[in-house]
Amino acid sequence: MEGSFCASGRHGTQAIAYHSNRYVTERGEVVGYGARVLEGLDAGFNCAESTVSAFAEEVDLPRDFGIRVATAFGGGIAQTSNTCGLVIGGAIVLSWAFGRSDP
Repeated sequence: MEGSFCASGRHGTQAIAYHSNRYVTERGEVVGYGARVLEGLDAGFNCAESTVSAFAEEVDLPRDFGIRVATAFGGGIAQTSNTCGLVIGGAIVLSWAFGRSDP
């Protein structure tokens, strides 16, 4: 998947391998949800958007809504290279699936 870069400049395959080696085979092929994240990156989405898009269906998160929420978090929060968008995208998905709606 040449040319797949997350917004902070890391190669998408390396970023996914760093966060979860379960999605990289011994031959270096990215599979499962990791492959879905790379598809999003290749389509032009940032790291956070790609992560949310990859897991949206699994947690009944409307994909378009999730991507819009994640937009500002690409490149480590608005391109500042802080917390990786893959991590924040995961937090968005987990919050949707298990978050509270009442204080």
